[in-house]
Amino acid sequence: MGRPDVVIVDPRPKGLFEGTEQTFIRNGHIPGAINITWQSVTEANNPDEALKNPHKLKSVEALRKLFASHGVTPEKTVIVSCSTGREASLQYIVLKHLLGYPNVRIYEGSWTEYSATQHPVQTGPGASAVKN
Repeated sequence: MGRPDVVIVDPRPKGLFEGTEQTFIRNGHIPGAINITWQSVTEANNPDEALKNPHKLKSVEALRKLFASHGVTPEKTVIVSCSTGREASLQYIVLKHLLGYPNVRIYEGSWTEYSATQHPVQTGPGASAVKN
C-alpha cells in the first residue's frame, strides 16, 4: 500500500468495494485500491442489447484503455484482490495473458483474509475515510 509502482485492483461489485454491503467481518476495501469490476472487462453492460454478454471479453484495445484510464499500466506491479480470489482470476488472466502485463499477482486470501486483520480499511468510492 502507498507505493507509486504498485496498484491494487479490486473487481468486486460497487457495494462490496464501498463497504455498503455488510458481508464480511469488516466491510470496504484495501486503502488505495481501484474498483474495476469484473463485469467492466466483459460485454455485460454493452448498451446494444444484442451485444450484451457477460461471457464475452471486450476487445484488447478497449481493455487497454479501460485499465490505463485508471492508472493500471504495464510498468506497475498489479495486485488483484476480490472477496476470495475468484473474481480476481478473470482480471489476472486479462492483465497477464491477454494484455501482457509482466508483473501481475492475485492476493489469494483477498478480502476474506484482509478483513479479518487489524490492517486499515477504506470505505466509499475512493479517497474517503480510512478506518482501523
